[in-house]
Amino acid sequence: MSDTIETIVLLVTLFLGLPLFLLWVRDRVSNARSRQRNPPERLADDRGPFVMKQPSREIDDVRPMSPAERELTRWMLDHSGAPDVERFLAHLERAHVISRCPCGCASVNFSVSGEAEPTGGLRVLGDYVFGDEETMSGAFVFEQNGVLAGLEVYGLGGDAPRTLPHPEELRPFRPGTA
Repeated sequence: MSDTIETIVLLVTLFLGLPLFLLWVRDRVSNARSRQRNPPERLADDRGPFVMKQPSREIDDVRPMSPAERELTRWMLDHSGAPDVERFLAHLERAHVISRCPCGCASVNFSVSGEAEPTGGLRVLGDYVFGDEETMSGAFVFEQNGVLAGLEVYGLGGDAPRTLPHPEELRPFRPGTA
């Protein structure tokens, strides 16, 4: 009886194990040949520079701020509680739009006359949410390197809004409670 079981185990191992082993070997050899024919360096060279190019993060749109952009930014700064808000309110008087988001949302970047172009990391000055559970969105005003730099809107429950909220729609963003 034990000889029969050993024979069955041997046959099963032979008929199942051997084909699986052969498939594994074939796959390894095929991958090795493919890497020899197409080394990663050559593939990168074949792709050309257009693959490596980063998409534009913004669309040039140099213009005065719209009344809605100016009103919303002023309201957000006034209600931000930022210790240095007066400096940014002064910047707002000299600010104009220089670019907008490529996704079509209402986000814009600013330049302030008489100040260096905003660069570097950003600091949020005022962060707010608006909408209900299904349309929840957010908006924040920010500075870069001490210069008022932009107004960002973003979607939390879907796409980012294509229009700016009215100030009366905003409520302070508190992480974990939006």
